Amino acid sequence: MGDPVILVETGQCYERANIRKWFYMGGDTCPLTGCRLRSTELVADAALQARIILWTANRSLDLAGASRRGGRQAR
Repeated sequence: MGDPVILVETGQCYERANIRKWFYMGGDTCPLTGCRLRSTELVADAALQARIILWTANRSLDLAGASRRGGRQAR
């Protein structure tokens, strides 16, 4: 996960690209809870983003490269 966001209505966290694709493909429910959504508002999950950056840095992983390729890549 490289760009975590929170779905405001349900409080669930998703990768931004994946949840946007869900909405684009017609999804009108929260994928995790199944609740029908009145809003598709997303906010960045800065706390989780910081933890991901720290975790990947401590393991010498290339998060940006992994996002482009869809997997993890060691440096």
